[in-house]
Amino acid sequence: MMLLCCWVSLHIYAQEESHKKQPPVAIKVKVTEDAILLRWAPSSPKAWIEARKHGFILEKYTISISGKVIDYPEKQVLGSKALFPVPLEEWEAYADTSDYAAVIAQAFFGHDFSLGGHQGTGISQIINQSDELQQRFQTSVFMAENDFKAASLAAWAWKDTDVKKGEKYLYRVYINESEVNVIDTVAVFTGLDDYRKMPLPIGLQAVSGDKSIMLSWNYAFLSGDYHSYHIERKSEKEVNFQKITDLPVTPLFASGKEMFFVDSLESNDIKYAYRIRGVDSFGECGPYSDVVAAEGTQSATCLPQILSGEFINSGQATIYWEPHCEQIDRIHSFGILSSNQIDGLYKTALKNISQEKRELTFFLNEDVAYVKLIVYDLNGDSAVSLPYYLLQTDSIPPLAPLDLEVSVDSLGIARLMWTHNKEPDFAGYRVARSFAENEEQTVLTPQFISEAQFSDTLSLSTINRKVYYAVSAIDHHFNESAFCLPVLALKPDNTPPAEPVFSGYKVEDGSIELFWITDPQDDVIYYLLRKAENDTITEMVFSAGNAIQSQVDYPPQTGCYEYTMLAIDKSNNVTKSPASLKICIHVPKQEFHVGGFSAFRDRINEYIELSWHKHPQALSYRIYKNEPDKALTLWKELDASVTKVTDENIYPASTYQYTIILLSHDGQMCRPQTIIVK
Repeated sequence: MMLLCCWVSLHIYAQEESHKKQPPVAIKVKVTEDAILLRWAPSSPKAWIEARKHGFILEKYTISISGKVIDYPEKQVLGSKALFPVPLEEWEAYADTSDYAAVIAQAFFGHDFSLGGHQGTGISQIINQSDELQQRFQTSVFMAENDFKAASLAAWAWKDTDVKKGEKYLYRVYINESEVNVIDTVAVFTGLDDYRKMPLPIGLQAVSGDKSIMLSWNYAFLSGDYHSYHIERKSEKEVNFQKITDLPVTPLFASGKEMFFVDSLESNDIKYAYRIRGVDSFGECGPYSDVVAAEGTQSATCLPQILSGEFINSGQATIYWEPHCEQIDRIHSFGILSSNQIDGLYKTALKNISQEKRELTFFLNEDVAYVKLIVYDLNGDSAVSLPYYLLQTDSIPPLAPLDLEVSVDSLGIARLMWTHNKEPDFAGYRVARSFAENEEQTVLTPQFISEAQFSDTLSLSTINRKVYYAVSAIDHHFNESAFCLPVLALKPDNTPPAEPVFSGYKVEDGSIELFWITDPQDDVIYYLLRKAENDTITEMVFSAGNAIQSQVDYPPQTGCYEYTMLAIDKSNNVTKSPASLKICIHVPKQEFHVGGFSAFRDRINEYIELSWHKHPQALSYRIYKNEPDKALTLWKELDASVTKVTDENIYPASTYQYTIILLSHDGQMCRPQTIIVK
């Protein structure tokens, strides 16, 4: 009676972090209708040696009965002690009938280990050509996969018949050493209720060849059930199937989901039927697959070649070819494939061309430049030539690219974008650059670029900030358009402006008039004049553009003042090392002045509020205002009771100067007080 099985596999680990360590033992289980078969094996040459020295311990725990879990399962050691391979004399009788047992015995007890007489076929194909220990380990483990009794003699298998339906068992196996960690054990959890029939092989197909038939089937889907397969064949004149090979075929180096086997035939005149059945790790064979049939076929082996070709006029091309076939009489017809790219998608341009033809003039869209010749034989097989480029007569260049835009970021990366050309024979673009409008441009793209965009890296260390870009378009016939109109881009300005230079000063009546020289070529927005008194905090006293190159300052008291000039350009670059000018002045003592003159800036509502302290001798207050590049003018004249005024006529990023003067009842005027607000 054929045994039917199911597979269950479980690894138990001591700790989560130990999951990367491979246990020295691997285990599989097979459930039949009345027994549970266990198969295990060492997982490395070292474990193979240790197991032969110390033996295996196989433990059994009854976990549940009729669905009820047992609180304290009792441990039962199957075999009552450690399991060892049987002595050599007990192998001899079975080794005479089983090649698998003979190989395992040779690996265990043989003085030398070699598989002479099998060179290039069968068992010798599985041997890893490394050292002898590796060969003994790998070969014996694989042989046990095919013979359950041989695995039992090697102490790698156990048949447990003391089992009942409705019960679940945990089987645990490990090498019998003095110190055994949980990580060194493997276990399976199963019962008779896990029984299922062995599956049917799937996807068997047969493809005919010349005196050969290639079989293929899905190996990956059932790889957990079957490790190898027996292939059987019978001719249309035979009644019974026969095995093609003595040993089952195994995909030793399978990388995909399909398994392949080629059966060589004596002739193409006989039809054969094929079927397969899988072999599991317990040496049992599963059910047969569906039957497929095929016979060998003779094909026309061809290497077609297009010898020459060209467009002869608009929409018509001629090609000349040779099929280069071993069996010319087996050619059925020719076809022509076409594409507008050498590695693009080829579509059928013409088919059912007579097998006698060797040249042909046919209609072909001039946008298509590449063709292939395809040869069909009487079996429906085909062979395709290499692509052939058809030269078209074309001297009309594409249009120059449109809508070129250039942007340059703070790192000097220039990004170009333009509208993509629509010509059907368009091939690519060239990008050119110059640093002067009338300068000859340098091509930046010796190879065509296909996208309507480009990036260029500019040096920021050069003085010239201007750069011009232009783009041209090229078609497949190397016709190039004119470059589009150059587009100007400005490199980021990281260079500070030139330092303003004091040219002189004049001290008179308690005031200091300063004079300076600026560089009219700099893109300066404004200059800042600052002064410091006796190492106190610097106070800004004046701001203006290039138009003004002098200013009068009214120091509040006698002392020495140090003036500096800062230039700020459009890119917000500031003079790095401004020159300073130190001036000492005697200021006559004033009997009264406006105290607490200050300003408040409201950036959200965009206004400036001026405020001051009320003076008891004040008759009125006069406030003067000057805007950038304008002279100082009277802005407000206010009653003595007013101590606050708001200026809403202001603009962002501008600087304003306010000066307040007190007019007393006896007609005297106090010294002006000035503040600057940006």
